Amino acid sequence: MHLVTRVHWENNREAQMKICSMCKQSLPLDEFYRDSSRACGRRPACKACSKAGLSKAKQKAYYQANREARNAYGKAYYQANKTQGKGHAKRSLKRSVDRLDDTYIKQILVKFTTLKRFQIPQELVELKRLELSIKRKTKEMLDEER
Repeated sequence: MHLVTRVHWENNREAQMKICSMCKQSLPLDEFYRDSSRACGRRPACKACSKAGLSKAKQKAYYQANREARNAYGKAYYQANKTQGKGHAKRSLKRSVDRLDDTYIKQILVKFTTLKRFQIPQELVELKRLELSIKRKTKEMLDEER
């Protein structure tokens, strides 16, 4: 639930108005860029403020002024989380191989044929899955005999 102070709408009979988050002026909706990710469908700052506030020169100056702090933060974050990502990738690949997922089978077919991933028909994927499962069962049976 939004706080009342966060609501920046004014209902007018002539046109719907919105209050700019930067200049605090009440402007018609067509003075705001569209943004489908927001509840009202418009950006919080008006077009004029958006253009003035997000200039490339301003962005570059901020980046240069905070470059070392951002790099230090990035390095610290990487050091704290580097094992987490690697483990996830390995677990995900292992699950894909164990289940004989379509992505894994297509990866094999792409590697050993001239086909591209989007060119592989589902029937070929099913046949390759069957072949791999037969190979696995045969290997299991041979290992049990030993």
